[in-house]
Amino acid sequence: MYALGFIGRWQALALAGALSCIAGAAQAQMQGDPVAGAKAAYSRCLNCHSVSLSGQHGSGPNLVGIVGRVAGKAPGYFYSVPLGRQTFVWTETLLRPFLSNPSRMIPGNAMNFQGIEDPMRSDIVA
Repeated sequence: MYALGFIGRWQALALAGALSCIAGAAQAQMQGDPVAGAKAAYSRCLNCHSVSLSGQHGSGPNLVGIVGRVAGKAPGYFYSVPLGRQTFVWTETLLRPFLSNPSRMIPGNAMNFQGIEDPMRSDIVA
C-alpha cells in the first residue's frame, strides 16, 4: 500500500511537471512575436484602423494606446452602442478573445470582422 502511495506521488509530480511545461509553451505562444504581429496588423487591421500618433481614426478607432484604454472610449471616435456601453479596460488578455470573435465577445458591435486565429492573433497583440 505504501508503494502505491509512493508511485502516486511520483505520478502526481510527473503530471505537475508535464502540465507546467505545457503551460509554459502555451504562455510562450500567447506572448507572440511583435515583428510578425506588426506585419500581420498591417495586412489585417490597418484597412480600417489607424496607428497614428496624432490620434486620427480610420473607419475604426485609432489603436495607439488600446491596452489600458476603456473599451469604446477613444476620444473623437463614435462607437456602436454595444461597444460604447462597455466599461472594462483593454488588456492583452481581453484583446485575444475579442480578436478571435468580436461579435461573440460584444454582441451587436459594428466591427464587421470574422476574427483572427492564433498564432497570428497573439503576434498582433504582442
